[in-house]
Amino acid sequence: DVMLELEKVQRQNARKVEVTDRAAQMGDIANINYLGSVDGVPFDGGKAEGHDLELGSHSFIEGFEDAIVGHNIGDEFDVEVTFPTEYHAEDLAGKPAVFKTKLNDLKVKELPEIDDEFAKDVSEFDTLEELKANIKEVKGEEADRAAELDMENKLVSQVVEGMEANIPEAMYETRVDDMVNDFANRLSQQGLSIELYLQYTQMDMESFRKTFREQAEEQVKIRLALEAVVKAEDITASDEEYEEELMKAATAYNFPLPELRKMIPVEEVKHDLAVQKAIDFIKTNAEITNA
Repeated sequence: DVMLELEKVQRQNARKVEVTDRAAQMGDIANINYLGSVDGVPFDGGKAEGHDLELGSHSFIEGFEDAIVGHNIGDEFDVEVTFPTEYHAEDLAGKPAVFKTKLNDLKVKELPEIDDEFAKDVSEFDTLEELKANIKEVKGEEADRAAELDMENKLVSQVVEGMEANIPEAMYETRVDDMVNDFANRLSQQGLSIELYLQYTQMDMESFRKTFREQAEEQVKIRLALEAVVKAEDITASDEEYEEELMKAATAYNFPLPELRKMIPVEEVKHDLAVQKAIDFIKTNAEITNA
């Protein structure tokens, strides 16, 4: 894990070196201009100038990157490809296309040596051994948290399995509504609409909602089970815990604490905290064995 992390940082700090004495090869970064057309007619999104494309990354239509290999800087050539039958733009799906292409320049990634100098450049440590030790410590903490979370999930799942309840369909549908709305909000932050996303994925809203159904059912059951534990064990959250939670939220979102206090009902926050404390109660009282 330590070496994988070092190699990841090494790739992130690679520098690009120009290549001038040979033709394009797989692994090169080719800077290209291109203009795509179908039946001689250019299409939307099929034109770019000065675009960097890593050959072999499979980020373009199959066959496009292969067609650049062997060409020299300054070459102008046609790249003939066929759009996938399941391409997101229906007017292009399955159709042959021609891209008039020019190879502007070539670069290769040059990886730095993983040594003490590398450690100084990418971190606050002076030696590679210090950097390795830090990565190992961080990875160990991450593994501990993952193991703790896995145990919590298994314990809560056992509680849910033992739960008997008649859950109204409306609760599941409401949770699906929330999940769809959250997804749509994240898309809007990227400049996309849910309608456009559904068009790209060739799904209707009913099919899209079904993708959330299983997760929604699980979340509703977990919430009800934990709330039952809160009620049965009379678990509550203190004023101090409430204030601490508000402070965390204000810091995380860089939001004024007085304004946040006005926006979030006290009892709602305390109830959520009590539900979280129910998980701690389950862990404390469980008999945990290694299978």
